Amino acid sequence: MNSTRYDPVDSDDILFSADDDGFDTAPAEHTAAGASTSAGDPQLGGGLFNTLAPYYAVTSEQLFHKTRSSLMLQKVQTLEMGNAATEIYSTVWIILSASIALYVSRGLRTVLYEILRGQEVGGSHGQYRILVRVLWLFATYVVAVPLVLKLVVRYAFSEALHGLELVQWYGLGCLVWIPLTPISLILGLLPEGWAGLAQLILAVAGGAYSFMVMYIQLKEDLSELSRGRAVMAMMAAMHVVFVLLVKLLIL
Repeated sequence: MNSTRYDPVDSDDILFSADDDGFDTAPAEHTAAGASTSAGDPQLGGGLFNTLAPYYAVTSEQLFHKTRSSLMLQKVQTLEMGNAATEIYSTVWIILSASIALYVSRGLRTVLYEILRGQEVGGSHGQYRILVRVLWLFATYVVAVPLVLKLVVRYAFSEALHGLELVQWYGLGCLVWIPLTPISLILGLLPEGWAGLAQLILAVAGGAYSFMVMYIQLKEDLSELSRGRAVMAMMAAMHVVFVLLVKLLIL
């Protein structure tokens, strides 16, 4: 794990805990004015946004390395990422981008389907609810599921997984859904029976690829756990549920 040290975000040690290697959970020293200092240099003051700010410090080159490595099913190299080895910037934009891309693809697919069959193009009434649901689905899966895994490993198995790193790798796994959207759009133009089968195959393939992205990044951490296979089984089960929901809601 990287050696960058930040203040803890959560008081319950869900994201950060003393068992997270490379993270200093001790509170930072603060001046009378409320600004923290380190080696004489002024630092950001307290507050959630200031505490999270370092985890958004990632360059375009680092982001490119991370996304390219994951899509090619390669391990993201910590040395290439430098101080951004653990960051949540990519997680946020992947959640937003994947949700919007799937929503736009669904809308275009519906419009083209109606045009090609000479039907009246329907309105967008109620369609935005789908976008909200998909956003909630991706956000819940990327944030809540890793935290549940961390708590299970910590309290049921008395071992440790790093909460923030789980979140970032789960977010990276969802990157796969973005390039699948144009494929989904094209498959939606097939005859109705074939389109449904093709979309199902696409969802299964995307889900499997997404899981492989996460597994490659977490393989070393899971191998260090005495109950690593049980944790992987839980990950796989929850991932299957997530993929089914993606298929039913939007794909």
